[in-house]
Amino acid sequence: MASSKDKPVAVPVRRSRRRWIVVVLAVVAVCGFVFVLYPVKRLRPRDSVVLKAIQDRGGGVFWQRPFWPRMIGQYLNVFGLNHYDPKSEVPFEVTILNATRDEFAEVRRYRSIVHLGLYGGKVDDELLKTLAELPTLVSLSLYDFEMTDEDLKRVVDALRRPQDLQSIKLRNTSITDQGLSVLSKCTLLFMIDIDGSRIQGTGLSRLSSLRLMFLTLKRSQLGDDAIPKIVAQWGGTLRQIDLEGNPVTDAGLGKLVGCPGLYVLGVGGTQATPDGVRELVSRQTMSGVMFNDLPWTMQDLAKFNISRKGLNRLELAGWNINDDDLKSLPNMPSLTILDLSGTEITDAGLKELARFPTLSILKLDGTQVTLKGVAELGKVLTTPGQISLGKTGITYKDLIELPTPLPYQNIVLDGMGLTNEELRSLVRKNPKCSIKADDRFFMP
Repeated sequence: MASSKDKPVAVPVRRSRRRWIVVVLAVVAVCGFVFVLYPVKRLRPRDSVVLKAIQDRGGGVFWQRPFWPRMIGQYLNVFGLNHYDPKSEVPFEVTILNATRDEFAEVRRYRSIVHLGLYGGKVDDELLKTLAELPTLVSLSLYDFEMTDEDLKRVVDALRRPQDLQSIKLRNTSITDQGLSVLSKCTLLFMIDIDGSRIQGTGLSRLSSLRLMFLTLKRSQLGDDAIPKIVAQWGGTLRQIDLEGNPVTDAGLGKLVGCPGLYVLGVGGTQATPDGVRELVSRQTMSGVMFNDLPWTMQDLAKFNISRKGLNRLELAGWNINDDDLKSLPNMPSLTILDLSGTEITDAGLKELARFPTLSILKLDGTQVTLKGVAELGKVLTTPGQISLGKTGITYKDLIELPTPLPYQNIVLDGMGLTNEELRSLVRKNPKCSIKADDRFFMP
């Protein structure tokens, strides 16, 4: 029998957990510097002259900290070692007006870009080369490219990872149903927004593999026959549809009751009647309706059950209504977006809108309002966000001589012919406000 002297004695191994944590964090920090921070410092995107020029012309560059520096910073912050350097930020969203070759080349330097918006141009080698070098792109907007079916095919084929694209927006195209088929390569696509095309709807069946949630096909050639196809393919997933400017009638629009999750409906400029879409619009789940450019009256509007808490968006642009008509607007306690562009509204009508303090986006283009009335309304709104005042009779001189800045976060001045320098002057005049005009965007 072995004695107690022969038994091995267990010697406890004491290790400092804190020391190991520090070592691991040090390794992570070194790797982060070598593989992430150093390349960012070398690129120095915040110092880019080209990116600044994009912004000076009314484009937009939006920044965020790269993923790994953000993660490393969170760990180092535990020990009070995190130091945030704004110059370590990289662009994740870029919008450009009439992009130049140098600007395309600069965009290609940043693999961090996930949203790209281009206004004006053509589908050429510079664009295609840029799309091929953006591996994280999930949202693409191409406005006024006069895009054809072949152009759309070239764009999708050029994408580095077409299967990752989630949203595509196009404006003023000649795309047909045949051209739509290439979008089936974008398997994660849940938003298609095309304003201006020759699409009739026969090609929608080629996109049946997609799970669309947001579908906008404005100013196209969709007829009633297209609606059943939309319902059959995306009735279970569709949340928003805008068919403005299409020759659809009640016969087709009535089929949209087969989309139980639909909560935003746009039928402006169609042949819809109030009775034809009453059931759809009066749903408790409907939160937004766009009735722009319809020959309806306030009596027609009263037929809908929109006096409820859930409705937050109402668009009546182009209606033949005046200040007195606004008195009959139903109570909508959650209304945040209201479009009254192209109506006969004056400052007297704006006083009626004080009933809707939750308004945050108000479109008054082409009305007869004044800066005095707009300023008074802003005082009673809970969150005066964006107001559109294009072609109202308000001039640049009126805006620049205004003694007190307007109480809004964004002012849209489309169609006033303002220069970039005038827009920059207005930003300086309103240091807490962004100014937008004709696709240009200037921030404080």
